[in-house]
Amino acid sequence: MSVFWRILIYIKRLCKMPAFVIALLLMPVIAYGIKNFTTLENKGITVGVYATGEVGKAVCEDLLSKDYVVKFEKYDSIEKMKEDVEFKTIECGYVFENSFEDGYKKGDLTRSIGCITSNSSVLHKMINEVVYSSIITKQAPEIANNYLKDKNIPVTVDEDYGKYMDSDKLFTVDTEYVDSPQIASKKLFSVSNVVALYTMLGVVLLSVNAVRDRKKGIRINGYFCIFAGCLLFTIFSIISSKIAGELTNEAVLRYGIYLFVLSGFAYLLSALPKEEILFGILPVLAVTSVVLSPIFIDVSNYLKILEPLQYIYTVTYFAKADVMTMGIVAIVLNVVAFLVNRIVKR
Repeated sequence: MSVFWRILIYIKRLCKMPAFVIALLLMPVIAYGIKNFTTLENKGITVGVYATGEVGKAVCEDLLSKDYVVKFEKYDSIEKMKEDVEFKTIECGYVFENSFEDGYKKGDLTRSIGCITSNSSVLHKMINEVVYSSIITKQAPEIANNYLKDKNIPVTVDEDYGKYMDSDKLFTVDTEYVDSPQIASKKLFSVSNVVALYTMLGVVLLSVNAVRDRKKGIRINGYFCIFAGCLLFTIFSIISSKIAGELTNEAVLRYGIYLFVLSGFAYLLSALPKEEILFGILPVLAVTSVVLSPIFIDVSNYLKILEPLQYIYTVTYFAKADVMTMGIVAIVLNVVAFLVNRIVKR
């Protein structure tokens, strides 16, 4: 029987195991959950803007076009903006109505800008400064000309005045970026890496199944059975990465190599004499991988002495190693696994 048909038969056999099927189906669910969580986390502060009148709309357009520390979103209805503030969809909302237009023309902007916020908000005072900055920057030449006119000063502000209101033209800042250990750790936190960690723990089930078959005296090729299971995990990993929007050509290549890394890892575990040992290893792997693997907290950024211990876990190679290193690890793991299993069978 060809290798292809053997693997196909083993896949069919594994699909009859409820625990294995549930483990596979959970992967896209976890990916979707992580994607939504990180989207909310990275969303930042959103502020609503409602404007009528020429001047109000000009300020609104300026707020929408600039790259501020907060994101401004235009609203066509004050009621909708109030509703979003109430349900914390946005932090607060600013209203530029006719009172702002009239006040601007009269030179008196007292209480002319509305701010809709909640009692729990503590950021609206900071956001006020962003709004005021936009108003002053946009209307500064006209404000200056009105002031000069009121003081009977026979000069006007020319077009070059605007450059003094733009910090990028007036002065520049020499910025140096330094990644803290926390930021470096966050770079390794992704759906693809979490899925790789999940599959590392999941393939232990395949090792358990291989040990059980050996104890029952079932004549079956343990490696191909494990490979079939790892293949299914890999397919669902690719689907999960696609759901999270992280799938690239390089990711597919890494998953392909990781398939053989997992197969060697699981086949090596299957050399253990009792399934109870494997069930004992699973919680230990789960707990220690959270601490030592680089996915959640990269402890090597704090304690370099612990870095070698990270490479006990296959997920570390997926997250940190280059493709060549992963390939070498896959070859070594599979060769060692075959030798160990041959010794055990004797």
